[in-house]
Amino acid sequence: MYDTGNIVSVGGTTLTYGDNCETLAGGGASYKMDLNANGISVWVFDSVDAVAISGNLGADGSGARTHGSYSYKGWTGFWKQTHSANDPSVTHLWVTNAASAVADTTDTYTNSDADSLTNVGGASALYLFWGVPSGAQTSDAQFQSVIEAAVNSMSVQASCSDISAGVNAVSGLSFWDIQGFAAGQTSIGDGGADMYDTGNIVSAGGATLTYGDNCDELTGGSQSYSMDINANGISVWAFDETDAVAISGNLGADGSGQRTHGSYTYNGWTGFWKQTHSANDPSVTHLWVTDATSAVADTTTSYTNDDQDSITNVGGSSVLYLFWGVPSGAQTSDAQFQAVIQAAVDSM
Repeated sequence: MYDTGNIVSVGGTTLTYGDNCETLAGGGASYKMDLNANGISVWVFDSVDAVAISGNLGADGSGARTHGSYSYKGWTGFWKQTHSANDPSVTHLWVTNAASAVADTTDTYTNSDADSLTNVGGASALYLFWGVPSGAQTSDAQFQSVIEAAVNSMSVQASCSDISAGVNAVSGLSFWDIQGFAAGQTSIGDGGADMYDTGNIVSAGGATLTYGDNCDELTGGSQSYSMDINANGISVWAFDETDAVAISGNLGADGSGQRTHGSYTYNGWTGFWKQTHSANDPSVTHLWVTDATSAVADTTTSYTNDDQDSITNVGGSSVLYLFWGVPSGAQTSDAQFQAVIQAAVDSM
């Protein structure tokens, strides 16, 4: 199969193999690896710029090499397989959410194990690797099935319950117990203590979304999503794939208080927050978390009577909308927002 190959490197540093998804580091990158010598082995990079493979194959110039790609739920898989020699086929499969990633298709000599994924730009990447007996070729449909299985396994909607548990375990936060916030509704009327004058109207896919709970999967218009309500904590909306999400309605602040924004990037995901605070009402907190590298969060609406917010330019990537109230108009610190973002990403 090899004449010494599958040498994986990042940042000019050769990576050491690991197992059981333990966390390792090399070349300035953190990664996890799970070995399955009689199946598909997995390398996971939460945030990376490029990954390369080098070495030599036993095919020694015989056989054939094929490439392909397939996009699914904001992720793209790129495969390269050296097959039809008298040796086991060598299979590389990259899966990434980087919109501009480039996989190598230039190296056609079947003695070379060279491969790479570049232009990842700090997004996430998987390297899946396996052998196939007798030089057999894996079909496009089979590659597509593997890509779908990989993406579905790390879906934000599938991880909704874990994300909800993770963000609600962040210490040091204070929460307002939002009144009249329940599944089946499409807005919050008052929320208690004049938090709202009918707000938190969430829309995507051309439709106003109905609230759900317990991370049930719902559909509004053309948009699939999952939602978990925690009226006295952080509630979670999870969108595996969307182009944009918007919020509308009115707040009880009625123009008083202040509005602040911020952002923070962690392991290939970016969080954008907007908080209306320092009024005599509970603070209203919006936090978007997305792996879309070009996403734009609204920072233009400064009037504190307006609940308007949006995230656009998502381009089919994933989005979380995390939402909570804070008693007495208190302000959440940047460090606290960052801790919530880290907890959400780490829970996926």
